[in-house]
Amino acid sequence: MKVSVIIPAYNAKATIDETLASLTSQTFQEFEIVLVDDGSVDGTADYVRERYPQVRVFSQANAGPAAARNYGVRESQGEWLAFLDADDAWLPWRLQLQLDLAAKFPDVGMFCGQTTDLVASVPAPSAEQSLADGFVQFLSVADFVSSNPVATTTVLLKRTLFLTCEGFDTQFIGPEDYELWMRITAHSAVGKLQYPVSRYRDEVGSLSRNHETFLPEVLRVVEKAYAPGGVLRGHGSKGRALAVQYMGASWMASESQMNGAALKLLLRSYWACPLPLQIPGKRRHLRTILLLAALKGLF
Repeated sequence: MKVSVIIPAYNAKATIDETLASLTSQTFQEFEIVLVDDGSVDGTADYVRERYPQVRVFSQANAGPAAARNYGVRESQGEWLAFLDADDAWLPWRLQLQLDLAAKFPDVGMFCGQTTDLVASVPAPSAEQSLADGFVQFLSVADFVSSNPVATTTVLLKRTLFLTCEGFDTQFIGPEDYELWMRITAHSAVGKLQYPVSRYRDEVGSLSRNHETFLPEVLRVVEKAYAPGGVLRGHGSKGRALAVQYMGASWMASESQMNGAALKLLLRSYWACPLPLQIPGKRRHLRTILLLAALKGLF
């Protein structure tokens, strides 16, 4: 088997049809689908078993996406692992494009790419685009100081590399992917396609958008990464890395109209690193903009 598609699912009955339909539309079809139901209470596992007999469905007591993905990998057989969340979808060229690039760059152990929303119109990349210089940019560990540049639903990863790095660390729930991709990048070349390969459902209240649950977890990830022997040890300022995470949590709080919490988190961001934060792909004065927005919301 060339590729194993690993899908962790928790109460995904309402979104799983769209997710699985995006697999049917792939231009490359030599893959198996392994879905791990993570203790759903909405009947996700039974729904998929009844409607999609081609999907191998496993179930576990609720333990989080890291444990579910690890379980799925253990039950899979593919040379390559492709991750897909049960509320996201792939663009049709996702697998074929990345596998073609894997043949071109045999020393690269992992590929990822850009994402777009669920309704945006995106044309397939031309052959000229995919062969052009700069279509694939290679990540370094230092790229993870500011943020997580890897969208999990775009990842294609060699099984051997996943096993060498011992998979997802199940002590983390939320940023478990951020933590693993750092370790992968410290171990192997990682290529990021400068083109969308996946559609992402961005919802207020999701795990990655809830600052009260996500922030403590991602701060623990940063602490692990900067600890002696950690992958970010010696790669930039820990204070800056913490400041970025506090700023991100402030934005989450602001999106939820929690302006008091947003202001407190921004102050913690400035305390961790008072210097300007230059974050790739973000506005230069984003933290100042967030501060003004939080103050306006309070007064």
